[in-house]
Amino acid sequence: MINNFKIYFFLIIISSVFLSINVFAQSTPPDVNTDVINYVKRNIAISTARFGKKVKFCDEKRETEFILDSKYLKSINATKKDIIVGLVYLDYNNTFNCRSEAQLRFAYDIGMLASIQRGYNLDYKNTLDIASNLIYPAIDNELEHVANYITLPLKLREYLEKSIGKKPFNLVQTVSKLNIK
Repeated sequence: MINNFKIYFFLIIISSVFLSINVFAQSTPPDVNTDVINYVKRNIAISTARFGKKVKFCDEKRETEFILDSKYLKSINATKKDIIVGLVYLDYNNTFNCRSEAQLRFAYDIGMLASIQRGYNLDYKNTLDIASNLIYPAIDNELEHVANYITLPLKLREYLEKSIGKKPFNLVQTVSKLNIK
C-alpha cells in the first residue's frame, strides 16, 4: 500500500506542477486577466497539497486489520471469494470516502482551470485529461468492484459493513487472517 501511495502522491505533485507551469504556455491572449490566473494557480497549489496530505493520512489509517467471525460467515454460506470481493469493495469505498472532500476540491479547482482556459479559447483538453487520470485513476476497476459488491448476498454485505465500518483498513492483513476455505 505504501508504494501505491508514493506513486499516487508523486503523480499528484508532478501533474499539478505541470498544470501550473504549462496552463497558459500557449500564446496567451492580451485580454487574459493575470489576477484570475494567479488565483486559480494558487487554488490548485493549495488543493494539491491538501489532497496529497489527505491521501497520506488515509493511507496511514490502513494499519487497522480485522479478524472476521468465520463461524458466522460459514453459517451464511459465504465463500472466501465473496468475502474478498466484499473486502476489496469496502477497501476502495472507505479509502475514497476518507479522501473525498480533498479530492473533490482538487477536482473543482482543476475544472475551474479548464473552464477559464475554454473561456479564453485556449486548449483545455490536456488539463481535463490530466485531471481525469488524477481524480479517477482506475475508474473501470472501481466500477467493477461496485458491480461485484452489489451482487453479494445482503447478509454478507451487512456483516462486512458492520464489522469493517467506514474507515480505511489493511486489506491484505484482513484477507490473510480469513479462516475460511
